[in-house]
Amino acid sequence: MGVFTDGGLYQYASYAMAWLFPYMIFICLCGFLSGVLHSFQKFTIPALLPIVLNTFFIATSLYIGSSITDEKLQLKILCIAIVISGIVQLVILVPGLYKLGWRFKPLIYKATTESRKLLKNFIPGLFSAGLYQINLVCDRLFAAWLGAYAVSSLYYSERLVYLPVGLFAVSIATVCLPLMSKAFAENKIGDVTESIFFSIKILNILCLPCVAVLCISGKEIISILFERGAFTADSLNDCYGALLFYSFGIPAYAIIKILRSAFFSQQDVKTPLKVSGVCFVLNIVLNLCLIGSMEQKGLALATAISSTVNCLILFYILFKRFEGQSAQFKSLAITTGKQLLAVGIFIVFLLIMKDLSLNPIPSLIISLTTASLIYFLSLIFLSKKETFAVVATVKKKLGF
Repeated sequence: MGVFTDGGLYQYASYAMAWLFPYMIFICLCGFLSGVLHSFQKFTIPALLPIVLNTFFIATSLYIGSSITDEKLQLKILCIAIVISGIVQLVILVPGLYKLGWRFKPLIYKATTESRKLLKNFIPGLFSAGLYQINLVCDRLFAAWLGAYAVSSLYYSERLVYLPVGLFAVSIATVCLPLMSKAFAENKIGDVTESIFFSIKILNILCLPCVAVLCISGKEIISILFERGAFTADSLNDCYGALLFYSFGIPAYAIIKILRSAFFSQQDVKTPLKVSGVCFVLNIVLNLCLIGSMEQKGLALATAISSTVNCLILFYILFKRFEGQSAQFKSLAITTGKQLLAVGIFIVFLLIMKDLSLNPIPSLIISLTTASLIYFLSLIFLSKKETFAVVATVKKKLGF
């Protein structure tokens, strides 16, 4: 039994896919044009694009939830709103491109050395990105055979796990890629490695406490965000089980973004592809081994393990490639040890504050705020340079 035996769900999925197909075109164009802006170190406008999608999604959901009862019509309106959001995102990018001198005009393609090099790197890059998407689809297929509850559990837990990854890792990797590409083109290998290691240190500061928060307070967070309507107490337990095992891979999910950017900056897209292929097979094998005894929790654990292996392999290859950088690796190991000690202190205070006899929301806010303050003070004492780098980045983003 599973999702595929439910004819209604299958029909709705097929119906939505047909309506959402144009969105794929618009969002792909947005990704391409955002990459152009990134190459000119223009990051603000592309970073704001997800707000457009979320605004359309939330506003439309509130409208159809209160005004329309027909489920198929609700789905149709929501799909149309998402497609419109894709058009709006594309339009938002155009003024920034015009300021850089870009003008839309049809051109006859002429093969050049640079275009051939682009196509040569594009094909492996396409397969590398495609493997990630195929991996997600395979996880969904495994979950679908368990039932709709497993699909929903993976979806909701993924939203929480990839929040810090999208917020921190994608932002840092987006900024680092053009900087590392420029440094590598100028043969400044020291600058490339410094960017890699410093980025990893910052990600550890931001992502390690997220693992602790989701493991310790994950059930409360899920309850506050989702537990209402059809999301019952059983749904809460199913979702938390998946979240618990997904969260162990957060540092790997984040660091992989930096490591892949390091390879891409060297115009090496084949190495990440090969490693992704190996880890894709590993994920499938682990899914088959764990799904029987752990259900959706096994699928989440398989993803965390395969991603960690992916991260370690990429890191090892870079270690062998950048010889003479042992001091950087030693510094990273020492700094990571200090950060883990600070996370340990954070966990202790989080557990102490968790037992407050308050309503869930005030209790969660107080415990997270207090533990985070202690964590920040511990970092200042243990890892001052990286901590103040994070503060400077936040201040820059806020315009201070």
